[in-house]
Amino acid sequence: VYFYTRTAHPAYQMQEITFKDPQVISSLGNFVNVAINITDNPQLVQSLGVYRIPTVMFLDSAGREIDRMVGYKSPFDFNAHSER
Repeated sequence: VYFYTRTAHPAYQMQEITFKDPQVISSLGNFVNVAINITDNPQLVQSLGVYRIPTVMFLDSAGREIDRMVGYKSPFDFNAHSER
């Protein structure tokens, strides 16, 4: 789950650089990808403890959080983290 806002520059960088990288696109092929604008869902964001933008949460098939990335990640850093 990718949490973003239209006004946060690091979130813009994730969308325009990281998520457009062919290796990142390929690595996310086995995931269900969901983007949530924090402005539209403040109660959900607060209940999940999302305090910085961008935040990417990795959930298992039961919806339990198994990992989290906070802040901008380059394509290299994103792939390294998501492959763990």
